Amino acid sequence: HLTSVGTAAIAAWALARHRLFDLAHVGRDAVLDAIEDGIIVVDQRHRVVDLNPAAATLLALDMKSFVPGLPSAEALESWPGVEALLGETVTRREELQGPRSAPDAWFEVTWTPLRGEAGSLFGGTLLMRDVTERRRTLSREIAERQLAERELFVSEGRFRALFDQTFQWMGILDATGRVLAANRAALEVTGATEESVRGRPMWEGPWWRHSEEARDAIREAISRAGRGEFVRLETNHVDAEGRTRWIDFSLTPVRDSEGQVVQLIPEGRDVTTWREEQRRAATLSAQLQQAQKLESAGRLAGGVAHDFNNVLTAIGVNAELALELAHDAAQRDMLRQIVDAASLATSVTRQLLTFSRRQPTVPRRLDVAQALRPFESLLQRLLSDDIDFAMRLPGDLWPIHADATQLQQ
Repeated sequence: HLTSVGTAAIAAWALARHRLFDLAHVGRDAVLDAIEDGIIVVDQRHRVVDLNPAAATLLALDMKSFVPGLPSAEALESWPGVEALLGETVTRREELQGPRSAPDAWFEVTWTPLRGEAGSLFGGTLLMRDVTERRRTLSREIAERQLAERELFVSEGRFRALFDQTFQWMGILDATGRVLAANRAALEVTGATEESVRGRPMWEGPWWRHSEEARDAIREAISRAGRGEFVRLETNHVDAEGRTRWIDFSLTPVRDSEGQVVQLIPEGRDVTTWREEQRRAATLSAQLQQAQKLESAGRLAGGVAHDFNNVLTAIGVNAELALELAHDAAQRDMLRQIVDAASLATSVTRQLLTFSRRQPTVPRRLDVAQALRPFESLLQRLLSDDIDFAMRLPGDLWPIHADATQLQQ
């Protein structure tokens, strides 16, 4: 058995034999006991030459009883992951889970080889820095970033769903008018794909390829919107089936926090059907006005015809009375002409009254030829001189049930 003095002498001899005194001196100069990071100095034979109190605490070693030359395998018995770093010829850094004394902690362990003046390796140092809080912070930041990315993904998915489901044209342009995105409605109307339009100026897209004038108008509108102006105009394009579609088109500038225009939002609404309805409405309105004019003329004609019919009645009654009293053949012939003329004039006024809807209809059995033949001379007079008129009425026409005046009309 060796005495304590003998043991100390043998240890001193070992340290001197392997130049450990010099190494211990270097370690002591580099390591301060107050440093919170654990520091271990080992020689080329993986023996612990020195360590600071922080390292001793981590490895559950007693600083007071520590003797330089302790094998690293024994010193690092509670932390085997560190043992693998010893002896490396280059600096290595790894994050390792803590030893048995701190299993929930994480450390950044750095191995730095020590070389002599000739470059020979004669040991190295281990620096053990507690990075538990940094790792937790990083993990928290990663989790928060992943959550934000998931939320952004969900938000972008919702936006894209709304973006694509709307029937209106929608898109996103940069401030110069280049297409960043276009929704389904804007693409399907011309049969284009988003890849074929992305990055191109919008006025060069398929929507206005049919018209140089339309392209110029869109280019001018984008230039105005890029200066911060909301622009709205009506334009047109040719769809995938070759039909011209009219579009109510607008450009809305999007500004950043400093007020600079960074993007433009184009929107378009197909107003082709609305324009057609407006045109039909205008046509119907004109037709209604014409009908109202005709109705007014009809009412006026009906009023005149009614008053004139009263006069004709008086003429006809008196002419018939005079005809009954006349004995001279010549007088009777003239009076008969007056009666016939009054009867014809009454028929004309009846037509005017029917036209103005003031004459009640009286359907009865009619001979078509007999009902129409008296109007042959009247119709001939109504036509212009460059039209020849002839009425052909076969005698075997079937009788009909109708109002004579309406038939004559």
